Amino acid sequence: MKTLVYVFSLVVTGLWSAVYSTNAQVNVTPGSFAAVILATEPANLKGYWKCDETSGTTLADSSGNSEDLTITGAINTNYWLGETGEQGTCFRTDGVAGYASRNDSVIPSLDNTNFTLFALLKGSTDFGSASALAISSSLTDNDQAHIGEFSTTSQAVAEARGHSGVMASGFSGGTAFDGSWHSVAFRRNATAFELFVDGTRVASTTATLATGSTCNRTTLMNILRSGTTAYAKGSIQHAAIWNTALSDSEMMAIQTARGRTYNTNFPVAENPISENGNWINGRATGLDWSDVRTNVGLAYGTQGGGGAYNDSIAIVSGTWGPDQSAEATVHRVNQSAPHQVEEVELRLRNTITAHSATGYEINFGQIDGHSPYMGIGYWRGAFGDFTRGGIPTTRLTNDIATHDGDVVKATMIGSLITVYINGNEVAYANDSTFTTGSPGIGFYFIRGTDSSASNSDFGFTSFTARDGITSP
Repeated sequence: MKTLVYVFSLVVTGLWSAVYSTNAQVNVTPGSFAAVILATEPANLKGYWKCDETSGTTLADSSGNSEDLTITGAINTNYWLGETGEQGTCFRTDGVAGYASRNDSVIPSLDNTNFTLFALLKGSTDFGSASALAISSSLTDNDQAHIGEFSTTSQAVAEARGHSGVMASGFSGGTAFDGSWHSVAFRRNATAFELFVDGTRVASTTATLATGSTCNRTTLMNILRSGTTAYAKGSIQHAAIWNTALSDSEMMAIQTARGRTYNTNFPVAENPISENGNWINGRATGLDWSDVRTNVGLAYGTQGGGGAYNDSIAIVSGTWGPDQSAEATVHRVNQSAPHQVEEVELRLRNTITAHSATGYEINFGQIDGHSPYMGIGYWRGAFGDFTRGGIPTTRLTNDIATHDGDVVKATMIGSLITVYINGNEVAYANDSTFTTGSPGIGFYFIRGTDSSASNSDFGFTSFTARDGITSP
């Protein structure tokens, strides 16, 4: 805990297959993601469900074709509405009984019909369904096209069948089910079928689909066909179906409208973290702070534990739009070992240059023998130059402790900073001191000289940064 002389106004109770990737960066204004979808082949857009409802039993179609979906299940038990997604709010289902559907297909037949299926999806390896978005027939296992998760892996899968068993099985690739938001798209152009994750083609195949197909169902988070099907456990938004094969440039325009994305599960061991030059570090570049290092699957600090405010910090390189988010999965072990402070940090609008670190820090701390804390504040440049008295913060709950496996997230849109733990908003603050910079991570560590606690006792096992985000 960076105490009273420290930068932050503390909120206290009591006292990616692992991959990393960067996509083209475009600053996006609120609502423009939906506008890009609506402007893409509008005459061929057969259904578009933003999934931004906050109540009710209907997911409205925004394509203009009145193809609304009816939700099945009990709200807040089998499905949830109004939760924060990547682009506004989303629709989440439990993997047991929740889904949305209509009793016709937005593409009535796959006979000689090109198509593109697209959705933003969030789930883990227990997503449990190959059909997050599907058209199908309730009378057969054929006559279908769908996208979802490949078995219990992190890969996406796609499959299409005409009026026969061809394709016999789906084809898969990429990393789409690792607990972060990803776009998944499936494109048919005659006999060529391609699967895309986050705008990149990850798999392809060829097939000649049998004619005679008739589709009579459209579904999200399930598929309605002959036989037993699996329900999806996860979140979906901005699902769209076109009865044409979108061009490469059209698909990239949709991906670019999401904003820049960086996603990593820290797949290699490095000190300091680099990931092919995608990180800027506190010691290597900033000189006065400490670096972040990685073992496979874990990022953590390199401080000596002496409490000199030389946080281990690293930010993602490149130019980032001002409206951005940082999200990470917390690692905490060996908490019985004596330590004074073990703090994980998300960073927004940060810069690091020689002898200078600026931008916002959102921290989640644990003090041995005391209550957990979280804080929002900022660094102003030179080592030790940080806000005194902190940023006034509104806390929405006393439940601010972080544990191993928890997901922490911070967003900044305009001057509003919002903090989440496991998808629940816990605090917010307003400040406009910094308007540019990069997202990143940090760690702060204080321990006694005789303590067995170490830097690797706390850290992050995954990290996702985005810009171009919009308000829920």
